[in-house]
Amino acid sequence: MSLTQSWRSSRIATAVGASAVAATVLMAALPTPAYATALTGTITITSGSRLGSGTAKQVVVLTVSGATLSEDTVASVSLGLDTNCAALSSYVVTSPTSMTVKTPTLGCALTDQVANPLGEPIVITFADASTLTKTNGLFFIGPPSLATTKPVITENSSGLGSTYQVQRLAPGGGQTIRVKAGAAFIFDGRVAAALTASLGGKALTAIKVYNHLDVLLTTAAPDATLDVGNYFTAVTPTTLTTADTTLSVTQNTVVRSFDSTATGLSVTLRPNITSLSVTSGKANTATAVVITGTNFAPVGTLAAAALVMYTSGGTRSVNFCGVDVPIANITAATTTTVTLTTPNTLSANASGLGATTSSGPCPVRVVDATDPTTPVPSALNAASNFTFIVE
Repeated sequence: MSLTQSWRSSRIATAVGASAVAATVLMAALPTPAYATALTGTITITSGSRLGSGTAKQVVVLTVSGATLSEDTVASVSLGLDTNCAALSSYVVTSPTSMTVKTPTLGCALTDQVANPLGEPIVITFADASTLTKTNGLFFIGPPSLATTKPVITENSSGLGSTYQVQRLAPGGGQTIRVKAGAAFIFDGRVAAALTASLGGKALTAIKVYNHLDVLLTTAAPDATLDVGNYFTAVTPTTLTTADTTLSVTQNTVVRSFDSTATGLSVTLRPNITSLSVTSGKANTATAVVITGTNFAPVGTLAAAALVMYTSGGTRSVNFCGVDVPIANITAATTTTVTLTTPNTLSANASGLGATTSSGPCPVRVVDATDPTTPVPSALNAASNFTFIVE
């Protein structure tokens, strides 16, 4: 072998050896690919397993075993089967074994309980692609919904057409109201459904659910087709105030709240008549009457100022049979009394007792028209009737 051949063979061998070493070093430097690993452990829902479908920002509290949680190790959380709720980043790790997750803007789709009778899964995915899974137990249920027209009314006005149904409640509670379900929702009266409701966070009592035939539902399941849009009645709390207009309804642990814009409700401090000093008088003749009650003028109003409200201010008035008492007939007023003489033209009058009616009972109201667009009349009761007599 020549010296030239020997040199070339040595160079080739050296180059091949160097390449092999470099390849070994390169392979050692490359990261090992991550492979998805199913971790052995558990996920427990500690905040309730039933959530409202299509509802954003509901908080789910999870407790885990078999994995250590941290903001660095958790990559995402999937709630259920809806792709809109997959790989969520809206979570907060609160400890190595617990975290909270919020449902996204559009919420999660309704659980198909026929296909998934045990509920839907929860999957926590970690930064190394490993996963911890709860195979079922999460349910997305249609949240309570209300009718679009007069959804909450006083029960005493339920027999009227919707135009005349009353949505004004009185502070102090004790009124029975009717709450109507939306066109795709059914209130369930069974104990297992755990139906509750509140106004301003104050519990309604004596809740009773009725079907489409106005039959009370207690142990019977509502009809899935016929009872859609049914209703329940309840009694308002005695601590009800003018600020308590938000209605919250919970069924099957899913809660939904409705503000006054959605319900049309108002809680208004209204005048209330407790007695008339004279309860009857001669037809078409002025009779002196002192009306006694409450809220005839704002608390603390002096008599002179109260009188002005009825005679000059125009914010308060009294009417008999729907006809305003002339201001000249009102001679005194306080927060609890109004002194007047009755109008003398109500008999045989279409605007009074009626065109062909000369005598009979006549409802009396004190009206608060501080806001002229929504005047607040006193409620009719046994003490607020004056009878015109001819015999």
